[in-house]
Amino acid sequence: MGAIRETVSLTGTISSVDLLAFFDTGSDYNVIRPRLSNGMTIDELGVVEYLEPVSLILPGEDESALDERRTVESYDFALFKWIDILGKRIYEPAFVLMEIGDDMLVGHGIMQRIGIGLDLKYHKLILQM
Repeated sequence: MGAIRETVSLTGTISSVDLLAFFDTGSDYNVIRPRLSNGMTIDELGVVEYLEPVSLILPGEDESALDERRTVESYDFALFKWIDILGKRIYEPAFVLMEIGDDMLVGHGIMQRIGIGLDLKYHKLILQM
């Protein structure tokens, strides 16, 4: 599992914004904060559609999925118009709405669709296609 930060451009129905995204090969989901670090909300960006909430199992204090203190919480899920990463565009990316440390987390699904790998030695994204 690896993780790198890179700037991406996310476009909604109203505007676009450049965000520093955390790329995490171990994440099944893409996540975005409801209020971004620049103060903009995702509603000001423009959500294409809100989807059914998703239930996630969150790790316990020791960060283990086997920890008996883990919890299940429900989070809203939203579609945006597109996301641009390394000159590649993905239409209607779906994001879980959750308060996280970074504005955005990009999971392995989007990375596989675009053909992105992580160069952990040089801390950068690479196109594998």
